[in-house]
Formats: sequence, structure tokens, C-alpha cells
Amino acid sequence: MRGTAALSAIIITAATVVGGAACSSVKPPEPTAPTGAASSSTSAAPIGTQVGVAGEKMTITSGDSTAAYTVDNLQPVPPNASVLPAKGTMYAVDITIAAETGTTAVNGFWFVARTANGDTIAPTVGAVNPGITSGQLPAGQRLAAHLAFDVPAGEAIVQITLRDPKGKPLAAWSFA
Repeated sequence: MRGTAALSAIIITAATVVGGAACSSVKPPEPTAPTGAASSSTSAAPIGTQVGVAGEKMTITSGDSTAAYTVDNLQPVPPNASVLPAKGTMYAVDITIAAETGTTAVNGFWFVARTANGDTIAPTVGAVNPGITSGQLPAGQRLAAHLAFDVPAGEAIVQITLRDPKGKPLAAWSFA
């Protein structure tokens, strides 16, 4: 009899726990960012996009080619040094592309800037010299050029993103 009472107590306790859990209104905790999560300046890059800081070399394979890219030295362009007039403030970055394998296609329009409020700014290709335009870079060749962005008053660039020809982000460099 003592064993039957103990078994009944276990069954009642188990039923209460299972039944209570099924009827519970407690919601699971909301997912949170892991400790050491990227700052807002880098978190806008989609999953799978390489993210680094200004000056960091990132190696990107696209199709049959691999190249090392570096984006660095974000600076305002002196008004007398800009080839094209600015509506806001013209900023330029130094871009280095070193083709490692295959032939790397390059195009200044594949880079975009992002501001602190999340707006994107297309490059002002041809605004500074030597500028980056478009072309082919065979393995072993290196291109070092500038790329300008016309930044609206009151805005600041926090990230430069390299995209593929279809607009898919490949790498992003943080400047914040």
C-alpha cells in the first residue's frame, strides 16, 4: 500500500507539472544580442557579408577570381581638389584591390556608403583623381585609387560596403 501511495503521488505531481506547462501563459524569453555584439555601424551588414574595420584587408572570391580589398582613410576632400562640385561635403576613401587569382572585375559603383541614420549614398565616381571606375584586373595586378561620396550636411559615413554586380553585399568596412 505504501508503494501505491508513493506511485500515486508521483503520477499526480507529474500530471500537474505537464498539465501546468501546457496551460502556462509564460512566454519564452525574447532572443537577445550575444555579448560583444557588433555595434550598429557594423550590424547592418547582411549575414554572410565579411565585416571589418577601416584598413582591414578582406579577401573575396567571386566566380573564378579572388582579390584582396582594403578600404581606408576616410577624409573630407578639399573643395579645390574635387573634380565635381559637391551638394554637401565630398568625402573620399582610399581603395586598394589586389587581384590574386583569375581576372577580377572592378567598378566604383559597386561600393556604397552608409550613414549613421541608415541612409545609403552612391559613390560620386570621377569626383577625385586618381579615381576608380570600371575594368578588369588580372591576377598579380594591383589597383590603388580614391572613391568619393557626396555626404549631405549633418550626416557622417559609418560604413563602406562592397557589393557584387547584382547588389549583394560582399564586405563592409566600419568607420565609426
